[in-house]
Amino acid sequence: MTTLTAGLALFFGSHVASGLYPVRRALAGAMGEGAYKGLVTVASLAGIALMVLGARAMGFVPVYTPPAYGPLVPALLMPAAFILMSGAYSDPGMKAVVRHPFLWAIGLFAASHLVANGELSLLMVFGAFLVYAPLAMLLADAKMRARDPQRFAELAARSSNIPFAAWAKAPQKPKLRSVIVGLVLYVVVFWTHALVIGKSAAISL
Repeated sequence: MTTLTAGLALFFGSHVASGLYPVRRALAGAMGEGAYKGLVTVASLAGIALMVLGARAMGFVPVYTPPAYGPLVPALLMPAAFILMSGAYSDPGMKAVVRHPFLWAIGLFAASHLVANGELSLLMVFGAFLVYAPLAMLLADAKMRARDPQRFAELAARSSNIPFAAWAKAPQKPKLRSVIVGLVLYVVVFWTHALVIGKSAAISL
C-alpha cells in the first residue's frame, strides 16, 4: 500500500500544485517554464509507475462486493466520457456541453469504475481521480481568473461546470467528428479491455 500511496501522492500532488496559480508562478519563475513543465511531467510519469507497481503488489484485497449491475455502469457512461475526451482540446464546441470536458471525462471514468470494482487498490486509484476531477475544475477556473480576468469572464458567460447548463448560449456546438471519434475509441477500448487491463469489459453485457 505504501508504494501505491506514494504514487498517488506524487501524481496528484504535482497536478494540484500545478493548478495552484501562485505556486505554479513561483516555481516556473524560479526554474523557467520549460524546466517546470519537465519536472511536472517526470513527477506524473513516476507517480503512474508507482501506482501500477503498488496496485500489483497489493493484489486483490476486497472491500465490498459490487452490485450485479455494476459492470453495466462504465459500459453505459464511458461512451460519454470518450466523447468529452476526444473533443476536449480539439473541439471548442465541446464547451457547450461543459466547461472542462476532459476533467468531466475523468470524473465519469472514476465514478463509473468505482461502482464496478470493490477491491482496495482500485478504490484508492478511482477514488483519488474522482476527488481530483472537481477540484481541478475549481483550480483551473481560479488560475484563469487570476491570469486573465476578462478572458475568464467571457468563458464563464458562455460555458458552465454543470453539464448542458450553457448549451443555449454557447457560440459553438460539438462537432459530429468528436462524437464519432469518441465512440470509435470507446469501441476499441471496450474490446481490448481484457488485453490491456486483464479484465474483460464485455462481461457487462
